[in-house]
Amino acid sequence: MTDNNSDNRSGNGTVAHCDFGLEGLSDFHRPSVDISDRGVQMVNIATEAAANSKELGWSDLIKVLVGAMALAGGIYGARLKAAFDRFERLEADLVKNRGKAYGDIWKLTGSLNLFGPITQLDISGLSVQLTNWYFERGWVLTPESKRRYFLLQEFLGFLRLRSISVRRPADEFLFGSPSRTVDLLRERRKELLGIESRGDESSYSVEELGNCVNRWKSESPQTAEEERAESAWILLQLLLSAFRSGMVSELGSRKAHASDVK
Repeated sequence: MTDNNSDNRSGNGTVAHCDFGLEGLSDFHRPSVDISDRGVQMVNIATEAAANSKELGWSDLIKVLVGAMALAGGIYGARLKAAFDRFERLEADLVKNRGKAYGDIWKLTGSLNLFGPITQLDISGLSVQLTNWYFERGWVLTPESKRRYFLLQEFLGFLRLRSISVRRPADEFLFGSPSRTVDLLRERRKELLGIESRGDESSYSVEELGNCVNRWKSESPQTAEEERAESAWILLQLLLSAFRSGMVSELGSRKAHASDVK
């Protein structure tokens, strides 16, 4: 009677470990298993023990092999779960830190207010405060928010360099008509900056905002001083609003993601 395991042995009576003893299968049918080195070792040991037993046939060998692979897969699954749990903790910490950092931005930019009495805006002071915030909290920013931040600082630097003052539109314009103040501001923004009116400032891409800034820089020298001060305020308000709104949108997405993965 032919030994069922004879084809699975090497010359010295031990099993050959190529492809877990399945060298008889074609490359097309040969299984590809991605498990840890410890798992591979366990599979090889189980296969060798089964192959060296004269009482086991190929069907029994396959059963042993599948069982060993399942055990190795369990070890791999435990490692994967531990890594996934760690990712959840890091994600929750990032959302918490990002919420704190974004709350600070709202406080820093409150000096450029649309409602309430007009407050004096210190361009250099605002830039310094944002810089300090960035080196303390900026690590939580996404690449997109970083681009918005740098564009905002670029515009503040230009205003400071050229000693350009900023002035909120007159109260009579903002509050003296039946129209909503925010709608009036957006219409004025379209008129002075040439950028379309949208209901959500976070929807403006960095490229759109950057083009608006470049256009304003090139045209401002030919603009009357009063109109330039007003358009500078409106553009700065847009950049700040887009920065804040974009961060809030990202924070909401991160919170939703953190909830989804739990």
